[in-house]
Amino acid sequence: MKISLPPVKINDDESFSNDKDIFRRKDFGERLISLFENTQEELVVALNAPWGEGKSTFIKMWQNHIKLNHEEKKIKTIYFDAFKNDYQKDPFLAITSEIYSLCDMKEESKKDFIENAKNVGKSLAWGAFKLGTKLTTAGLVDETILESGASDISAILNDNIEKLIENRIKNHELNKNVLDKFKSDLEKFIDNEKPLVFIIDELDRCRPDYALELLEQIKHLFSVKNLHFLLVVNSKQFEASIKSKYGNDINASQYLQKFITLTLELPKKLTYYDNYNKTFMKWAIKEMLEKDESIKNENLIKTIEEISKFYNTSFREIERILSNIAILHNMSPNTKYYLSYQLIIAFICYVKVANPEVFKLLKNKKSNPQEIFKKLELDKIPEDNLYSEYYFLGLIKLLLIFDYANTQKRKELLEKDNTYKEIFERGYPYNGNESSLFKEIIEDLSSLSR
Repeated sequence: MKISLPPVKINDDESFSNDKDIFRRKDFGERLISLFENTQEELVVALNAPWGEGKSTFIKMWQNHIKLNHEEKKIKTIYFDAFKNDYQKDPFLAITSEIYSLCDMKEESKKDFIENAKNVGKSLAWGAFKLGTKLTTAGLVDETILESGASDISAILNDNIEKLIENRIKNHELNKNVLDKFKSDLEKFIDNEKPLVFIIDELDRCRPDYALELLEQIKHLFSVKNLHFLLVVNSKQFEASIKSKYGNDINASQYLQKFITLTLELPKKLTYYDNYNKTFMKWAIKEMLEKDESIKNENLIKTIEEISKFYNTSFREIERILSNIAILHNMSPNTKYYLSYQLIIAFICYVKVANPEVFKLLKNKKSNPQEIFKKLELDKIPEDNLYSEYYFLGLIKLLLIFDYANTQKRKELLEKDNTYKEIFERGYPYNGNESSLFKEIIEDLSSLSR
């Protein structure tokens, strides 16, 4: 079994295939195409979903869908991975280069466009220029002036200030004309009959200063007719980046509204009788299994499905839980676990991923079952209701109570509760002592880093 979920590979000749479009997002993709096609004014659309929800996979399928099925609709797309490009100081040239590579203008027009882009680049560089700040006297000159033997430092300072102000005034109108010319050429560059959607992925993973500068440049430099931007983001993470840049007092959501026209949630569509986590888990297990391999421990998977439903686990959490299970599986690939092992393995793998604090308590046995139940909200599930939708979680509660009990208490539980007899008849390795099956599995997992 693969330890990690392999990245989804979307070939150039496939789009929303049934085996990869597990949340049936094709209809949403069609509506998104219509939105860009029927809006001539510039749009900046944020496509929001948490990490691990398939945003990049959707975008790849969506681009291929346009290429394979929408030639008549005349819409172009560019994909830009912002995270891979945030080592660059200025996003302007990166965006401009991507747009330039897609155009099919005459050679002379291309040269003009490049020249205008160069002028904008110079203008941006001038705006970012900062003089040295080695003197406490306003920070306009450095110590080399002192070493020059000048007799009147204030005269030199005044002269520098006057030149600085004069240059800024002179360059202001020039820079404005340069930017206007660039935007005018850019609009000609974009075919009015063929809107261009510039997709920016992984923006929330970039350095905050790069991501915010990119947003600002989209608004001020690239806002032209029929050029749209689609920002693929985790909004919560992006807002956290803004706060890290400007402080917690800023309203990050309100700040983003200055740059983003509208935010769309990446949808998930399923049948009435299914749920998202179960669908994702089935698909993930299938992808992680080697050819002709199968999972022998079906109750382990059913237990994870229950846990995932109860806690509404994220796809990333499910992926990491399955990774831990894969490691245990690969350590003993031919073992068919007894029911109790399957229940506890699923439970401990979940706790290790989602609640390290409780994992530590279980490892050191520094708590008691009731406190553990409260921390994990398992007190909401009655141990005696074994016919509920959380049947396996009810059994896990019984096993944990038994695991914490001493020899005498274990004997009393076995005599009093027929459910325990059923569990042990199905393979619980108990020999009348105070051995701990939880401890055994926790020790196996403690040395793992996933």
